[in-house]
Amino acid sequence: ASKMGIHDLNLLFLFSEEWMKDGTGECNRIQKLYLDGHLGPIDGVSNFKFFEKSSHSTFSDCCMLTPTWIARATGLTGPGDPHEHADLIRRNTQRFIEEVEQRR
Repeated sequence: ASKMGIHDLNLLFLFSEEWMKDGTGECNRIQKLYLDGHLGPIDGVSNFKFFEKSSHSTFSDCCMLTPTWIARATGLTGPGDPHEHADLIRRNTQRFIEEVEQRR
């Protein structure tokens, strides 16, 4: 059985601006790996992105189900549009999956 490491896998990391500012989830370290070309295989399609004006909860469906004015007033969502962020997450994920599948 062969062993695979994290550098053998195509990886997609999507972060909120909130986490980037706080340094939560080691996002700054992961971003550095990405910028230095050390995230995933050398010839792979690994990617790293963060979405401006987004909070961590933007990545769950609660921001899609809660009226934006309530979500913003309670701090559930950041100053950006949670519906736009959901679409960005969907598009980036879909593009990543398509790129991985094309390389098979």
